[in-house]
Amino acid sequence: MPTRILYIDVEAGWGGSSRSLMHMIDSLDPAKWRPAVVMRKTGPIIDQYNEKGIPYIVVPELPSFRPAERKNIVTLGIHLWRRRHFGKAVAKIRAFAHEHDCKLIHVNHESMALSGSRIARLLGLPWVCHIRTQLHDSAYSRALARMIAKRAKHRFYISEPVEEHFQDLAGGTAGRIPGTVVYNICHAPDPDADVPDVMANSDARLKVISLSSFSPNRGVDRIIDVAAVLRDRNIDDIQFFMFGLPAHFNPLTGKPVPFYENMLAKIRDDHLSGIVHMPGQLPRPDGALLAGDALIKLTRHQNPWGRDIMEGMAAGLSIVTLGRYDKFVEPEKNGYLSAEFSPEDIADYLIRLRDDAALRANIRATNKAKAKELFGSDRMAAALDARYSAVLADSIQAA
Repeated sequence: MPTRILYIDVEAGWGGSSRSLMHMIDSLDPAKWRPAVVMRKTGPIIDQYNEKGIPYIVVPELPSFRPAERKNIVTLGIHLWRRRHFGKAVAKIRAFAHEHDCKLIHVNHESMALSGSRIARLLGLPWVCHIRTQLHDSAYSRALARMIAKRAKHRFYISEPVEEHFQDLAGGTAGRIPGTVVYNICHAPDPDADVPDVMANSDARLKVISLSSFSPNRGVDRIIDVAAVLRDRNIDDIQFFMFGLPAHFNPLTGKPVPFYENMLAKIRDDHLSGIVHMPGQLPRPDGALLAGDALIKLTRHQNPWGRDIMEGMAAGLSIVTLGRYDKFVEPEKNGYLSAEFSPEDIADYLIRLRDDAALRANIRATNKAKAKELFGSDRMAAALDARYSAVLADSIQAA
């Protein structure tokens, strides 16, 4: 009889963590493990759950909490205010978990750890946590990391730097509980996916895509700086397609913070609308990946290992990103990687990529092969199987 695992998801398909979750649970041995998913909101991932017959429940009363660079007291206050409905959320989840006889909880993002830890305690189930981001160092982040290190029975990290950063935040607490680095699973895009109209109708010689939400930390505004360099060189056949939505909203008004509007104004005022396109969010990125030549992520946090980079590699795109971690992107081998942001240098690289078909073909083959080696499902499935089994065995012994 397969063991049912309760997954707690924060994004429902609107971000990389929930797409990673979909691939992750799809890799499990169905004879041994079966998923059941709790989501905070509805989203495009639901269609895939329906297709695969995966049971799920949407619980909007479930609050999240992720420390940021500033205004954490406000964020925590909002979390605590939303917890006034926590009893209702627990009742829904308890009934759902009981219906499917769940034995283990997998919290799919550290932003759900506060809620996930409490749910696990109230349901009397062990839990594990997926650490997917590098939290900005603060008293709030250190407290959250210490809580996860003390209470979660295991931790999964999406890269080695993410593990190192978490260990630093948690201090000595982190060493008490083991963790495992498992890269997210990525497959080549669906060849039958529809190409977004904005890309299909473009006559650009080089199509550069961004799959990051509009946040200062993700450096999406830097793409506009690169576009301005190309404009100054009278180049309009390299075009950028920035898919996403604003990441931050005013908690009182519900409107996007000025960062997003400032980006739109800069594109308009600098006459860049002919080469910078902002078509909105994509439920699935496959069509854009099929039509693109390069993926750009100019992160300010120097973290060149996100799901968008991995999906770009699996699609054979050249990757343009920033940071020092070179296990995924290696300069001059499968893309552009630099520790410093230089719009002039990035423009030079994109021009070279546009003009050299052999270079594009070589990178395409290199990245497809590298993604298959690093992000295949076998390694992830084996790691999950081993850790789930160990956590459940320990839980039985402790009972």
